[in-house]
Amino acid sequence: MTPLSTLVKDAADFVNSEFNLALEKSKVKAYSHENWKRFCDLNNLNANAEGAYIPEAYSAYVNRDNPSVISNLFHELFGHGLFCEHSQLGKDLIKILNEQKDAKPFLYSPIDPRVQALGLCKQNIGNYEGFALWLEALLCKQTGNQTIWESKESTLPHEDLSILRYF
Repeated sequence: MTPLSTLVKDAADFVNSEFNLALEKSKVKAYSHENWKRFCDLNNLNANAEGAYIPEAYSAYVNRDNPSVISNLFHELFGHGLFCEHSQLGKDLIKILNEQKDAKPFLYSPIDPRVQALGLCKQNIGNYEGFALWLEALLCKQTGNQTIWESKESTLPHEDLSILRYF
């Protein structure tokens, strides 16, 4: 299997050449299965999740022992990372989360709908998740990992497939 660092470079080169975009702040941390469970427990995340992007930390986290790690890496790091760094909605999300973090100093906490008046998550989940799913699929194809995407796509919930198709 190709090292994750090589895949990140290949994906970054493609995104830069096709869209003239680059990750400026986002980074990735790949955990072993055991450390992934510990990370999720410490941050109140679902340990069955395959990855997470914490917008206010500009950090993508993936379980490196998951069979879909390549696809998850593209989704979390590039899909959510580029969205948060370069779109206005993503920048607004970061601002809201940082305001909440000032009030509640945890590494990660979900957006409190009482605090964020824009309804950013609920109203824009199609943009946030749709972009990440679309870019994940595209990067898998461009890096020769189409079969990994197809395997993951076949297990996606109907809701995610609908968002992807719409996007």
